[in-house]
This record gives sequence, structure tokens and C-alpha cells, in this order.
Amino acid sequence: MTMGQRALIGGLNFAMVQILLLFGWARLILRGEFRSIKLNRIDKAVLWWTLSSMVTYLLLWRTFDAFKDRLGLAYNAVGLYFLFRFLVRDLDEAVHVFKITAILLVPLVGSMLMEKTAIQPL
Repeated sequence: MTMGQRALIGGLNFAMVQILLLFGWARLILRGEFRSIKLNRIDKAVLWWTLSSMVTYLLLWRTFDAFKDRLGLAYNAVGLYFLFRFLVRDLDEAVHVFKITAILLVPLVGSMLMEKTAIQPL
């Protein structure tokens, strides 16, 4: 999916990845897979990085649009990080996710190579 695929809801643009993220969290909560975790140093670093990124950007631009932009990026960063933190529980699962991703990317790479080498009309 591209970042160009968007849904406009209440004056806010939501990319498809953000909508899928919402469904991922809904699955965790509805299936009871949501488990309490103890925050480690990396978790805290992600939260502090997100917060500092938002604050510095808002201090630089001082607009509501800047706030909406950073809020969307914070939603992506924190939401995806903790979603995968809940779903991928150990190193074996992480390796499995990388292997499956590599296999699924093969058709995408093939189609991108075909698109790149295709003769473009003038």
C-alpha cells in the first residue's frame, strides 16, 4: 500500500497504515491478547523520543497543522512499536517475522523491477 491511499475522517487524513494499526490494536484488545508489560529502557526511549520530537517540532513551527502532523507521526511510532512489542514476544518470533516478510517481498521486488525496466511511452 502506498502512503497516498488515505481516508479523510473529521478533517483528519488517515493513511491506510494508520487504519490498519487501529485494527491491529482492536484485535489485541478484543481477543484479550493485550497483556501488561513492564516498560524497559527501549520502550522509554521510544516514548521520550516521540515526545521530544513533538515538542521540538511544535516549538519550531507553532501551528495547529504542525501539531496534527506530529500527532499522526507519534500515533504511528508509538502504536506500531507497542503493537509489535505485544505481538512479537521473543527472538524466534522476530526471526520468523523477518523470514515471512522477505518471502512476501519477492513478488513486490519482481513487479518493481518489471516497472523499472519497462519501456516508457514518450
